[in-house]
Amino acid sequence: MPYLGKSPQHGNYSKIDDFSGDFDGSDATHAIASNSIAITPVRPEALIISINGVIQEPVTDYTVSGTNITFTTAPASTDSFFGVVMGEQLAIGTPSDATVTSAKLSGDLTLPGKLTAAGDTAASDNASIGYTSAEGLILTGQGSTNDITIKNDADAVVAKVLTGTTNFELAANLVLASGQGIDFAATADSNAGLSSELFDDYEEGIYNPTLVCASSGSYVLNSGYDTLAYTKIGRVVHIQGTLYVGSESSPSGQLRVSLPITPIALADAADECYTPCLLYNHGDGGVENAWISVVGATDYGALVNVVDTGATEVIDESRVDTNFGLALNFSYIA
Repeated sequence: MPYLGKSPQHGNYSKIDDFSGDFDGSDATHAIASNSIAITPVRPEALIISINGVIQEPVTDYTVSGTNITFTTAPASTDSFFGVVMGEQLAIGTPSDATVTSAKLSGDLTLPGKLTAAGDTAASDNASIGYTSAEGLILTGQGSTNDITIKNDADAVVAKVLTGTTNFELAANLVLASGQGIDFAATADSNAGLSSELFDDYEEGIYNPTLVCASSGSYVLNSGYDTLAYTKIGRVVHIQGTLYVGSESSPSGQLRVSLPITPIALADAADECYTPCLLYNHGDGGVENAWISVVGATDYGALVNVVDTGATEVIDESRVDTNFGLALNFSYIA
């Protein structure tokens, strides 16, 4: 028919070789060819298939896979066949090595398998992934604020390498698994008695201690003066604060202040800790040098008095009045 412009382009239509000689009523799958050359249809709708002069409905009456057609019902040996292919899958070949440039790619790249990098990156790379046997996986980037930015599935920044620096900045806390820490083994050892170079704990808070006696009884602390602060750095625990006693309950024996974390027992008295403290309004002129002692794996610090001769004596209920204060600032090893 007449037309304006360029001549219409027709698809690669071809008649399918008759394979009705293979019909046996049980075999539903048959190879497709034209002039004895295998054909690969793009989809079922690219074929016109007639059985006994009746056009078959694509997908419902037949499907295609590769160079084969499969009928829903296997044709009988007496059935006739006619078919036309209106185009087949185009073979574009495989590009030669190093011939596909970034200009030929657009949009997101989705890989069905893994991406393998080979070769080092360069300082001029805007964003690149590399690999060397010595360095392993290499990420290199350049940005006005960050060279590398790591985000989570909510598009929030998790970590970043600041532009032009070796600084690695976290957007939130660094969380270590239980029992793990920062290992300083790369630093030079100070002495032969070294037992660990792992910094594995930090803790801070407050606690409500108890003030009891070694034999029996206890003291009741006034509200507002019944809390101590503590900080644990590695295995060193520091405690500070002021306690004030408001009343007593049948106290008998050396005064003891409970600890928030149990001390450690070490050989050769290495665990013993004696620290001056302020005991005031106690009413005993003989108690001039009060100390708190932490010895062994006990759960308390005991009060002692250092007399002028240098000897120590316990501070028990007989050395304090019903109301007295105790200011503490000491450390021990847990």
